[in-house]
Amino acid sequence: MDHPVVLITGALTGVGRATALAFAREGARLVISGRRDDAGQAFVGELRALGAEAEYVHADVRHESDVSRLVDQVVERFGRLDPIRETDRCHRAAMGRRFLPKHQLPAQQERDLEREGRRSDPPR
Repeated sequence: MDHPVVLITGALTGVGRATALAFAREGARLVISGRRDDAGQAFVGELRALGAEAEYVHADVRHESDVSRLVDQVVERFGRLDPIRETDRCHRAAMGRRFLPKHQLPAQQERDLEREGRRSDPPR
């Protein structure tokens, strides 16, 4: 069976941590990232204890070079990085609803939001 390769940034706390645990339980191969190396290595131990194949990479997503290096390391380690639709949809919905005016959304993103019955204009 082929398990997805998932990259989770900000995986050491909150939603990122919960997401990593959920994917680990489903058998995904995980790369988690964060800025606290000790916590990252400890969390990888927890994920491996659940039976997941997991790696930690130090990265600060505020820096484009870190993000580029992070993706390169995922692909080097696992040979690919699988897109996760639900994560993407959550991100798009948050960005579309809270931060970007409708006229600034890329056309495909706007069509996706409309097809899903969601508004992209910020609530008033």
